[in-house]
Formats: sequence, structure tokens, C-alpha cells
Amino acid sequence: MFKKSDFYRNPNYILDIQGFDCPKTIMMIKKNTLNMKKKETLLIIADNDLVILDIKYFCQFTNYIIIKQKIVTKPYLFLIKKI
Repeated sequence: MFKKSDFYRNPNYILDIQGFDCPKTIMMIKKNTLNMKKKETLLIIADNDLVILDIKYFCQFTNYIIIKQKIVTKPYLFLIKKI
């Protein structure tokens, strides 16, 4: 089970997309980031192997950066920040 304190203590938002496949995962990320303000963070919890690339490319083409990631074991964790 994921413990918020193990990865990041105070994300502004948390999105659990475990069990979902692409393109649903990227659509859920996009929807949850629409109203984020600059410097706000989103913690994404995922278990789909392709989501690693999805999040990387999402951040590359939008105004977000990956601050932290845990991709060694599932669930995968990504902390992204709006810039």
C-alpha cells in the first residue's frame, strides 16, 4: 500500500490511475491538471508500464516537470509540478 509520507508529504493533488490503460490514463492526467496553478504539484499513482512514457511526454509538451519519480516497483509514483 502506498503511504504518502514515503514519497512526498504535501502534494496539492493526488491522482490514482491504477488499473487504467492508455489513452484513459493520459486523459485523466490532462483533466486533473487543467485547473492547476503555477508551482502546484500532482502526485500520480499508476501501475501501467506505458504510463512511464505517457507522463514523460505529457510533461515534455506541456508546462509541467517531473520532480520525483519511483519506477522500480509498482505502483509507480510521479510527482509533477506546473511551471
